[in-house]
Amino acid sequence: MYNNSGPPQDYYSHAPPPAGYPPTNPDYSSSVPPTDYGVYYSDASLQQSLHQHAGPPMHQPPPPPQGSFHGPPPAVPTGYPMEIYSINQFVANTQPAAGSCPFEVDKTRAAMLQVNFGCQSTAGGPLKQIYMKKGSMVAYTGEMKFEREGIMEHGIGHMLKKAVTSEGATLVKATATGARAQLYCADQNKMVTVLQLQGESICVNGDDLLAFEPSLQHKIVMMKKLSSIVSGGLFNVKLNGKGCVAILSHGKPLTLVVRKEQPIVFTDPQATVAWSGSLTPDFNTDVQFKTLLGRGSGESFQMKFDPKKGEGFVVIQPFEEISAASSGGSGSGSGLASAIFSRFVSVAFKVFKRCPVEG
Repeated sequence: MYNNSGPPQDYYSHAPPPAGYPPTNPDYSSSVPPTDYGVYYSDASLQQSLHQHAGPPMHQPPPPPQGSFHGPPPAVPTGYPMEIYSINQFVANTQPAAGSCPFEVDKTRAAMLQVNFGCQSTAGGPLKQIYMKKGSMVAYTGEMKFEREGIMEHGIGHMLKKAVTSEGATLVKATATGARAQLYCADQNKMVTVLQLQGESICVNGDDLLAFEPSLQHKIVMMKKLSSIVSGGLFNVKLNGKGCVAILSHGKPLTLVVRKEQPIVFTDPQATVAWSGSLTPDFNTDVQFKTLLGRGSGESFQMKFDPKKGEGFVVIQPFEEISAASSGGSGSGSGLASAIFSRFVSVAFKVFKRCPVEG
């Protein structure tokens, strides 16, 4: 007959644990006495036998197998990391640098140019004036005045070319009237790169020229081929001499070297930022009947840098930017607006044929 009574008192110090004991939750193991099943054995040989066949102590259960529902729950994602500042921390972490050179760009703010007036300029003496792109000022400290570049400031040839130049090449003179001042310039969150010319020359797309020191000589360069107006690169600014110049680019720029005994370099005019003044760019065209019907490849115009005509470098950006000069037409050369605008440029060249033309 089945005996439903408990075991003899001399074998257990208390009643045996219920079925399923001990629990498999590790968080509960700390409350279990440090013995097998919480049982105290009066027979030492029986306890030794159970230890040999039972494996590790049950109050410290082995880790659950992979895919088991037991064990600690998986870590819950906390979402995207967030940085929370106090007001004092925010102000301290976002203040500009003190300024020790004319042009500075903070690595944490690559789209902001800081001009430090009163610092030693490249030409010698404290910096008092710079040329900047129209509309690029975002803030300044100290006393300053802004004046648009005079139409007759650089001669009649410069005036005539300025008359048909896009707004992207319009320059403004920023002059500090006090002893110390700081000017901050930016344009459409483009990345700013500062170059220091030591007698070299560089040609910059008018839309990508942010600022430069007055010690640099500058003039507008008109490309010869009329096809350049369709591709968006008729007017550029050539700078030479000694001084700092800040150029703009969508993203980090890439430089291609043009050297003899190397292949010719071709670039998209809408992605070309600048090139060395020693180069003579040309335009490579592939306009077909399909292009006029709007069935072109979209790559009908390229700037061509032939090393036979000079050595140097070309700066491009990972972005095709349509300049103000070509906003009236498409990059493929299709549409009535492009034809009308090309005709206008053709007439302008005949009127300004006595002006110096480079490139």
